[in-house]
Amino acid sequence: LILLLIPMICFAGALQEKQKAVIAKKNVAAPAASLEIDATSSGTSVDATSITWSHTVSGSDRVIFVGVANQTAQPTGVTYNGDALTSVFTASQADTYYVSGWVLIAPDTGAHDIVVSYAGTTSGINGYGISFTGAHQTTAVGTPATSNGWGSTSTIDVTAETGDIVVDIMNYGSSTEPSIGANQTQIHTANPGTTYQKGSREAGASTTTMSWTHDTQNHAQGGVAIKKK
Repeated sequence: LILLLIPMICFAGALQEKQKAVIAKKNVAAPAASLEIDATSSGTSVDATSITWSHTVSGSDRVIFVGVANQTAQPTGVTYNGDALTSVFTASQADTYYVSGWVLIAPDTGAHDIVVSYAGTTSGINGYGISFTGAHQTTAVGTPATSNGWGSTSTIDVTAETGDIVVDIMNYGSSTEPSIGANQTQIHTANPGTTYQKGSREAGASTTTMSWTHDTQNHAQGGVAIKKK
């Protein structure tokens, strides 16, 4: 009888261990979804009081960022499907070269209009939209960085973390196309008259440098990290 019970006891013990392993596996939290680019878009206008273009958003844990560059003045507001975005940075140089960045958490899904508005007629308006999935739904952006001045390089150092994505926009006073910095990927370009406007993205690090090399001219630039969930 004892000899018969021994294998039964061993089997029961092995079954218990297997059940424990299954329970432990179920209790392990699933890894958080990584921050990913959902879609990009852009719009342009020469002289207007507003600019409108369509952008399609999808996915979960969504954030949309809009970068705007123009002459004359900063925008009075930016909306997506009628919902107001929050201004996260502005920069300007010589009352002519303006850039700004705007963000909205949990934008509506589907194809909707981005609308950038101004107090009066503004020239050389260009902008881009970039939406993300897997973004933080409370603290969507980090600390912004801006620069402005006269010279041959536009550079900002943006504080970020691994897994974040840093975005920027730059506006400078020449029709000669600037060169993009190392590790950046261009997501926007425009050449309204005698200015060039550029936008890019880069994988986040503790300090993420966003730079453009160009003719010696007036320039303004801003950027910020989109935060992972």
